[in-house]
Amino acid sequence: MDKNKKIYCSLKIITPVHIGSGEDYYLTDYYFSGQKKELIFFNKTAISKLIFAEGEGKFKKFISASEKGEYLKIKSLMEKHIEIAKTGEVSVTDDLMENFRAKTTGIDNHPISKHIKEAFNMLPYIPGSTLKGVIRTAFNYEFLKENSKSWAQKLRRENFNCDFINTEQKDAMQNDPFRCIKVSDFMFVKGKTIIDKPLNLTKKGENPIPNMLELCVEETLFYGEIDLSLIDKLETDANTEFAKLVKKYFQNNLNKERIEKILKEYYEKLFAKEKKEFADKNVESIKDLNRRGNYRKWHKKGLDFNQNNECYIKLGKHGGAISKTTAGGDDHFREYRKVKIPQLDEILDCQLTNWISSLGKPLGWAKIKFLTKEEAEALKKEREEFITAQKKETEDRIKRNEEAKKSAMEKKRLKEEKLANMSDQAKMICSFINERYSGQKQQKEYEIYSFLLDDKVDKADKIEAAKALKDYYEQEGIWDKRLKKSNKRRGRINKVKEILEIEA
Repeated sequence: MDKNKKIYCSLKIITPVHIGSGEDYYLTDYYFSGQKKELIFFNKTAISKLIFAEGEGKFKKFISASEKGEYLKIKSLMEKHIEIAKTGEVSVTDDLMENFRAKTTGIDNHPISKHIKEAFNMLPYIPGSTLKGVIRTAFNYEFLKENSKSWAQKLRRENFNCDFINTEQKDAMQNDPFRCIKVSDFMFVKGKTIIDKPLNLTKKGENPIPNMLELCVEETLFYGEIDLSLIDKLETDANTEFAKLVKKYFQNNLNKERIEKILKEYYEKLFAKEKKEFADKNVESIKDLNRRGNYRKWHKKGLDFNQNNECYIKLGKHGGAISKTTAGGDDHFREYRKVKIPQLDEILDCQLTNWISSLGKPLGWAKIKFLTKEEAEALKKEREEFITAQKKETEDRIKRNEEAKKSAMEKKRLKEEKLANMSDQAKMICSFINERYSGQKQQKEYEIYSFLLDDKVDKADKIEAAKALKDYYEQEGIWDKRLKKSNKRRGRINKVKEILEIEA
């Protein structure tokens, strides 16, 4: 076997890819910025402390709104703090802008499936297990081609798409020949994720499934390694049952060139099959003309499977059921290509749907490129520079957060100090200013207005009361509005203008 056991690779996203983490984003996990077209994620503890520093009244409102799921109230209370407390952001497609505006009013509360991310820096990555599955499927296809006659009778319909090489083994995991292939997680270098709502295209037309995903977009780049060094141990101990199984499966030939060849053959057939089943037949059923045109254009352009040192693969959620089957896109083996359809309780030889992004591209296509060690080191350095810049940005944000908290606490202290020295009338005016939108606003309006008529209230407090009422009437839209002579508020407004020496 080839002694070059470590294969360095990059993985570039060609069409949007989603690898689920098993977690979701819910409405209270983010702040939707319509102006920036993005979801802003934030530190909930930091937000709570900043709102608490504004006053106990506001904090109680925030807690109450959070418990009741009143998103608009939550948003208004934390709006001025969000930039300081944010921990990250994700763009939203134009297609989803209206959807998220609906979410802010509580109309649409569907969660967003989160892409798997690194624990500490929250960057997306591609798990090694996902890529190992991609390689395994392609190798199983080659094994099927060369052994279809002898294996056809032994395959059980329900687990054909598993590692059928092990169906005769009692300890399938222990005797899995792919144990000798180690695939690292592929780590983020550059790019971004975006929130999108893919279209589910069936053979009968569009299927409106409310499924929002966080997707790695085109040109997002990762790097990682495929390690074949365990093969060396098998060569020194070639008489074990496991070594014999590996030799039988890989034909004593496991290296970069063979992996590249097998991936190309499998995924080229898969691309042709999907184009035939969906792009050539069902594209007219896509209602959005822009998405339809992009989908047709993408398939017409196609993928070049003849480039050296690189190959296309398909992976991730909604990448298509047949991309997970051993027979893949090869119709010669369609009798073995079993796709379970839970809704119909049937097993068919092809998937019934295909998922398309809002930009009209099928989900799941990526390109693996085989690198030299120097090229891999350059990507690793680029990633380190990105993380260093991200770390500095985070540290600056934390510093701004701490300064904002100190400033807010100082303002709160000064406010409390000022309040302690106020007269009872001034305290009531201050309460009216801070809570004028509460359910008792009309009663408080009358109490504040009564100060203007009380000769015992000093002039300074009367002016403050008049200013508070003027601001309130402007907010209500009645300050400059013509009111009937019989309207009580007309008299109050005139009195406020008299105190402030404004011409009535």
